Amino acid sequence: MPHAITLSHGSSTPEGEGKSAAIRRGSPRLPSLRTVAYGVLLLWGGFWIWFCGVAWANEGAPAAPYAGGVIACMLGLLTASWFWPRAGGVLLIVAAAFSVWFFPSQAALLLMSLPAAVAGVLLLIGRRR
Repeated sequence: MPHAITLSHGSSTPEGEGKSAAIRRGSPRLPSLRTVAYGVLLLWGGFWIWFCGVAWANEGAPAAPYAGGVIACMLGLLTASWFWPRAGGVLLIVAAAFSVWFFPSQAALLLMSLPAAVAGVLLLIGRRR
């Protein structure tokens, strides 16, 4: 009884022929750039929402405008990036540039600007799955 040859994805080679064993086994895929960007965003935005919420709770009313503003901006950036990745990427890069200007220190650069810029660039160059 002859063995049936099945073609995959319109190729002219039988399925599995010429492929490495790892590909035939179904090796795990690396995460997409957008998935990495979403991870950076959730860690970065979550940290700043938590930090400002704690500051607001400890300092009370005097911290409300600053902490509330940062929380609102973070939620807005996270929402925009989640639903509209390209627009969110641009907004994150703008926010990173603003924070470099507004907080001219290396600590602010590492904690506020760099994660936003990295996530923004990843969202812009990443593609949909």
